[in-house]
Amino acid sequence: MACSGLLARVLPSSQHIQPHKVVFSAYRGGGYGCNPKYVAEALLRLAKDKLDLVWLTREHDPSMPPEIRQVKWGSVAAAREWATARVWVDNVRTRRHVAKKPGQFYVQTWHGCLSPKPLEADIEPLLSQTYIRGAKQDSKDADLFICNNVFFEEKMRSSFWYDGPILRCGLPRNTVLINSSPDVRAKARAELGVSEQVGICLFAPTFRDDGENNSFGFRLDECACVLQQRFGMPFVFVLRLHPNAAAQSSELLVTDAMQTTAPQTSSAQPSATQGPTQASAAHASTAPVSIIDASHYADPMELLCATDVVISDYSSMLEDFALLGRPGFQFVPNAKQFESTRGFYYPLESRPFPLAYTEEELFNAILSYDETRWSAKRDEFFASIGFDDDGYGDEVVAKLILDVLEGRK
Repeated sequence: MACSGLLARVLPSSQHIQPHKVVFSAYRGGGYGCNPKYVAEALLRLAKDKLDLVWLTREHDPSMPPEIRQVKWGSVAAAREWATARVWVDNVRTRRHVAKKPGQFYVQTWHGCLSPKPLEADIEPLLSQTYIRGAKQDSKDADLFICNNVFFEEKMRSSFWYDGPILRCGLPRNTVLINSSPDVRAKARAELGVSEQVGICLFAPTFRDDGENNSFGFRLDECACVLQQRFGMPFVFVLRLHPNAAAQSSELLVTDAMQTTAPQTSSAQPSATQGPTQASAAHASTAPVSIIDASHYADPMELLCATDVVISDYSSMLEDFALLGRPGFQFVPNAKQFESTRGFYYPLESRPFPLAYTEEELFNAILSYDETRWSAKRDEFFASIGFDDDGYGDEVVAKLILDVLEGRK
């Protein structure tokens, strides 16, 4: 049953707050992932028997811990959960159709705290009035934002229509990257159907404000050959679109720009620190390539753990991936257009990833990738933005929520 605005506001109005209930949502019912997932799991470790944890989701997820109740996103039942929870945890702007009550506490765990892509008030002319009203209400409702670096904390204060507390701590979702577990990598690779003998190149472009996706594609055949030449193993491609563009993934996979050939296994074993000199992959033999659509995979951090190389543009997934110390590449054929409409918070050249405007530049950047050089650049970049993340932000936020639930906050 759909939850109309009037019904959602009237039905829960007399419902009392349940003092140990925490309601989670990620990407507007998009699944069990991002910061809310890791806060929920920390709460289970710290106080499983004392809490009523609720996850609002569009689709039932059998992988979710059984201690978390799953409730249909957008339903009257979901409105009732919002209305009776002591604590809300979210990672995007969400219309809840339920007015926040005195005594409720809302933690906004924004889904990306580092990207060159301007957001919120900094791109206000690009946003609809509906979004702006909802964002302002969301920030008014929020009792706490979290952030793991000085640079983005300043952006939150200046651009998110928010003047409340910001907790400086690690991002909960980064725990799986900083404290990397082989089990997480194995789990994600098993779900993708990719063995450890095959490299994964995650292609993760961000959304376009105009909805255009023609600049997403490139020749996968030559790219796979180049990856194999440089890193000494065959590669498959995994496609991960931004949640705002995920519905386009099936369309993108059949565009002419996404060629579907890939290399045969090669005996070449380049150095781990210095790849071959610039060269063309045109002479490599080819065979059908696997392209796996993971745009709807619930937890992008698990995908990153499974990944060996990331190719992206302006997405924060590149900065996330840098925490694993693995190769990432910027492929930005539409950079001039993107900069003219949205701009950048910081120059693309300052990011700790090789920068390519054309396919040929991308292929040459892969072939000449020097891990020693780019490792030093990652360290410089994180120092420059005041990055501070110890990999335990999940427990920091969980303990704060427990303090709220127990009346200590």
